[in-house]
Amino acid sequence: MEKIGNTLFFTKPLRGMLVSGLLLMSWPALVQGEEMLRGPAFSDPRKQASMPEEWQKRPIEYDASAKQEKADITITLDQQIFLMLGKQIAEYGKKKGIRIVNQEGTCGISDGFMSKKSADLAGFCCAPDTAARLPGLKFYTLGIASKVFLVHPDNPVQTITVEQLRKIYQGEYARWSEVTGLEAAADMPLHVVGRLHCKARPGHWRLLLDNENMYSPRMKSVANIPDVVTEVMANPGAIGYETLTNIAHYTTDKAPKLLRLEGADPHDLAAIATLRYPLYRTFELAIWEDKALRNPHVDELVAFMLKEVEALGPQHGFVPVSQLRQNGWLFYGDEVVGEPGAKLPETIAGDGQAGGHSHH
Repeated sequence: MEKIGNTLFFTKPLRGMLVSGLLLMSWPALVQGEEMLRGPAFSDPRKQASMPEEWQKRPIEYDASAKQEKADITITLDQQIFLMLGKQIAEYGKKKGIRIVNQEGTCGISDGFMSKKSADLAGFCCAPDTAARLPGLKFYTLGIASKVFLVHPDNPVQTITVEQLRKIYQGEYARWSEVTGLEAAADMPLHVVGRLHCKARPGHWRLLLDNENMYSPRMKSVANIPDVVTEVMANPGAIGYETLTNIAHYTTDKAPKLLRLEGADPHDLAAIATLRYPLYRTFELAIWEDKALRNPHVDELVAFMLKEVEALGPQHGFVPVSQLRQNGWLFYGDEVVGEPGAKLPETIAGDGQAGGHSHH
């Protein structure tokens, strides 16, 4: 890698791209070295999408095609939050005597429902980008979950590092035995599997390599969560990534092997919360702040969901908000906006919003 003016040029094969120096000025600022390959973990919570005044005056209107018209409250959740909390939310609705229409979807579907103003609450599997920060939306962090690397059960490898993963996903190795510093690696071809979802959003797979151009063209790119598990189980040399919740849900027979990362187990909540397990996914909820748009049932439902994830335990590798606050993650109101030790702009750090305590 060499520097030409303000631009970094990645000279190694399969890194053929120019990365603007502005990439390094992400939110919050990144450190030097290998972190230059890493994308931003969060976006600036002060920046909003621009929407016309006509849209801002529009009320919430339920979508009849989504069977919402008789609902007391409508919500749309990404797949993992739906898997973790769908049953509990349904039971909560019965207990409260309210009809909750819960749409299982993706971050894109959640974005769509909120931009149409046809849902009261949306759940996302990634931190929001500026385009998702619609005027009037308030974000709550539900928690973070370990990003788990899985291999075929016949693969003798037990643990891996972020540096090794970066080189594997950049295409620097063709066989497992070539991976520098990897003990007990078999001499078999690498079959690299990736799912590059939510490309504009910060965090998730972008914590490994910032954008799709940095990933090897030899990587098998899949669109759906179950395809990750299927590809890995079908090929002894495969490696892929998903969350524990999704892996468990889509494992039908023999389970894949889950690698330790930097020596830490993906079930270890303390390791994830302190970034000893350094790769993770962020899960967010969005509701309407304006009293004219805000469903009267939504605050109690958000409180219920936050309480439920506190009790999930290590099987999901899901770290709730209380544990993030205890370990120094930076909050802007009820939204995580920085990792422990991150440097935020003075306009955030000095306005009384950021820190380890809630400002709800």
